[in-house]
Amino acid sequence: MSLDEETAGAFLYELYQQTEGDLEGQLSMHTVGEALGLDKDAAGALAQDLMMAELVELRTLAGGISLTEKGLAALRDKGMVAAGGPGEVEKLSGEEVLNEYDRGILDMVIAEIRTTVAEVEMGFEDLEAMVIDIKTIEVQLLSKAAKVAVIAAVLRSLQSSFSRLRQEKLAQKIENLLAEV
Repeated sequence: MSLDEETAGAFLYELYQQTEGDLEGQLSMHTVGEALGLDKDAAGALAQDLMMAELVELRTLAGGISLTEKGLAALRDKGMVAAGGPGEVEKLSGEEVLNEYDRGILDMVIAEIRTTVAEVEMGFEDLEAMVIDIKTIEVQLLSKAAKVAVIAAVLRSLQSSFSRLRQEKLAQKIENLLAEV
């Protein structure tokens, strides 16, 4: 997944999360972009690209957008959301080696981890440890046979750090992700 595809995927996923998967739900494109650290111009340009691809739909002249069926299908195809809908918790498959579904979920979780690490105030040692953990996962993902056990161990380390930093929502998401591992 290229950086542009990763950003577009993160944007779609953030819209999905904030609207709880409701295709009738709408949110400002700038609010979605802000959650990802994008300025208004970048969020607007990205939303426009996603509209042209029919993955999101413009709902209001003020920039309200919603996810389309095609956008939801794209998230499912990439393994970014469970086929059962927003009530389903995304989990790694539990296989020894990552499959495409696992990789799709990890791409989204890593994007969320990066955003959270950038936003949360922490000491240098905590920041350094978290960046090293993220890089360790990224190096594993370079392999066609990335080991779930290695990634799970690093994610547990990150989960512990997020719990300590009172980022319980993300810590819980990581715990759920590892439920089958």
